[in-house]
Amino acid sequence: MLTNSSTVRFANYLWCEYRRLSVLGIFCILVGALVDASSAILIAPIFDLIMQDQGGGTSYTGITEKTFYYFELIGLPKTATAALFLFLVVYVLRSLISILVGWLDAIIRALFTKNMTVNIFAAVVNANWRFFLKKNQGEFINSITRETVLLNVALASFSTCIVAIFQIAAFSFIALWVSWKLTLICLAIAFFSAIPLILLSRFNYRWGQESVECAGESNSITQESFALSKVIQAFAKQDYSLNRLQEQQEIQYKLNVKSYTLIRVLHEFYYPLGLISVISGYYFSRRFDLPFAELTIILYALWKCVPHISSFLRSYGVLGQHLPSFENIRKLELDALANQIPQGGKDFLGLKSEIQFKNLSFQYENTERNAIENISFAIKKGQMVAFVGASGAGKSTLADIIMGFHELQSGQMVIDGQNFEELNLRSFREKIGYIPQQCVLFNSTIRENLKWAFEDASEEEMITACKQANAYEFIQELAQGLDAMVGDRGIRLSGGQVQRLAIARAILRKPGILILDEATSALDSESEAAIQHAIDNISHSTTLVVIAHRLSTIRNADVIFVMEEGRIIEEGNHQKLMSLEDGRFRQLWNKQIDS
Repeated sequence: MLTNSSTVRFANYLWCEYRRLSVLGIFCILVGALVDASSAILIAPIFDLIMQDQGGGTSYTGITEKTFYYFELIGLPKTATAALFLFLVVYVLRSLISILVGWLDAIIRALFTKNMTVNIFAAVVNANWRFFLKKNQGEFINSITRETVLLNVALASFSTCIVAIFQIAAFSFIALWVSWKLTLICLAIAFFSAIPLILLSRFNYRWGQESVECAGESNSITQESFALSKVIQAFAKQDYSLNRLQEQQEIQYKLNVKSYTLIRVLHEFYYPLGLISVISGYYFSRRFDLPFAELTIILYALWKCVPHISSFLRSYGVLGQHLPSFENIRKLELDALANQIPQGGKDFLGLKSEIQFKNLSFQYENTERNAIENISFAIKKGQMVAFVGASGAGKSTLADIIMGFHELQSGQMVIDGQNFEELNLRSFREKIGYIPQQCVLFNSTIRENLKWAFEDASEEEMITACKQANAYEFIQELAQGLDAMVGDRGIRLSGGQVQRLAIARAILRKPGILILDEATSALDSESEAAIQHAIDNISHSTTLVVIAHRLSTIRNADVIFVMEEGRIIEEGNHQKLMSLEDGRFRQLWNKQIDS
């Protein structure tokens, strides 16, 4: 249900963010309303002067007499032509002010859309990894694309409501000035006629909430379907994805029909109700013995109120429909801001000695056992350290902890004698190269994907990195070379090519610490050997942390940690671990060799 607090929160946000523009806009709206309403006062002298010209009257009403004072003040003669000219000038002035108000409204709406889009994106993109684990990408896309557009509609409706309120107030003031008794009767009839329509408009808020949820689900389905298009086609499940989307769109369709119909009802239904108010004014005027000219002013003012009341009701309904979009975006933004990547701490200048892990434990939400269970070890500068084990042993979780994706729950991570929490996380990640399990490229050229990691990289540096990652050979075979487009997520390249470019991108950064999370899993034997050679070369100038599935890639590692159920059960180099007859590493090695 649309509550006053929802509208107040929206208005308060606009006031805080755009105070100067809001003050200027409200001032112009007020002036415009007063100028527009002043046209009603000119009805009396126009009527009296025309009647006198036609010989139908010899005396002026009190309002006409008062108006003549201003005629004399600005040097206008007391003629019907002069009165009509002034009436025209008032309307031209009203139109100019209306254009100014529209221009200010356009500025605020454009700024509002731009700022909301940028703010929500900035908040989300700088949120920590825990935040992303609780959300889905469809919700982000829906908020940034659809909801921000709907907020623009909500702002336009809010502006229309403000204009309508000022216009209604100005014309009501004129009518009250002429005859407060008759005007109050007419306004009471208009108000009570509008109550049922205002109550009806509250349904739009509820439908708006359902529409936001439905749109988020639709975006999630769309995003997943495009991202997993190869899997969907491989399983011939296109109809399943289409049916899921159709179900959500059917719900959206029904909500839209109800909402749009109600908005139309609110807009159109008030016209006959408003006419009742005007007719009532004419009926009750007989009891107050009003001159016809003054009655004309009241009826004109009330009739001018009718479209504004109708416009207010329609815009109020649209506002109610789209306010859930504002609340949804603000909730997402505030949630993201409450889970930002820490910005404080000392800058990380590079690994000087070692990284120590002391009694480290970690557990994911809604799980019964720890993913990491009380492990302690050290990674010395310049070492190549590998972690191996079955799926679910905790290897990738440990890599995520080193990257700072997960906050430490128990134990310590100490870098050169300093607690990890005391370091600036951004500066730490700037010194790290990271190659995840699922390598993804941006929808751009190979060159832009490489320079994304190191913007100032020279042509020679990019070529050297590509050669080290065994990627330069296939790049040369492409017609555009480094300027070849890779497609969305690298879809125009093979899986192995994508992975080799991701490795080249990380190498190009010349990181002090390079983390490879099963980064060679998609390579063929020949490419794997080339990558192994590149790893051996770079290991002399950086610290390597390798999460390995293919054990042949970590044969030359200084230390290999064997993990099982979150614990380190063995450690040593390849020769030492192979010497353990019943060792877990030896079992894994023999199993891979046999296969």
